Amino acid sequence: MPPAPHPPLPAGPTINLLRQLHWQTGSPSIAHQHDQLIDDFPAYILKAGAVAAFAAGTHTLYKLDTLGADKSFGWSASKADKQLATKKVTFAKATQAPVNIRRRTQGRGIYYRINAGAYAGWWVGEAYPKVFLRGEYVSTTYRPLRTATFPANVEVTCVKFGTNGTTGTMKTVKFTKPSNAPFDRRAVVNGRPMVRITAGGLAGYWAPVAQVLTDGR
Repeated sequence: MPPAPHPPLPAGPTINLLRQLHWQTGSPSIAHQHDQLIDDFPAYILKAGAVAAFAAGTHTLYKLDTLGADKSFGWSASKADKQLATKKVTFAKATQAPVNIRRRTQGRGIYYRINAGAYAGWWVGEAYPKVFLRGEYVSTTYRPLRTATFPANVEVTCVKFGTNGTTGTMKTVKFTKPSNAPFDRRAVVNGRPMVRITAGGLAGYWAPVAQVLTDGR
């Protein structure tokens, strides 16, 4: 099992409304709209102690023009996340850095803000497996269960996580025909949107959303 998720932060009213509508109606299309909104605008303030894992190699860091600390380094129309500076850093081995923000930046994608150490105040882009937020975030539990379809003739590598977001076991599957599996949870786990399978040979494993088709599309 993955680590216990961080306590949920207040989501926008539309996200909460879609979640409640799915619970009440069971409509997969409503759940899919909910997923899209979370991917587009996730709750971005991270719990104290959050860390981003860096693979060995060279990474580019950015200084971005954002709202100040009192506004949790959010976006503003006047600042527009303008790039102020860049810095390349090279690590001889895998390492990690404390981060306090994970949010979509204007024109760039999801970025993390490093909040302590030598690179405090710099931002880095989410790019699994080179840079990713360790653990489970922006989690949603589905009632009723939803369905993920594994495409035919495509290898999908699923993960069962250990403590603190570490990879426990991995299982790669490939089906000759599209194969369905129920899932009860969706989250960003180690920097990737994933769904947790609840039955069959993959029960307890997480499948990457990018490699399966979730219902409601």
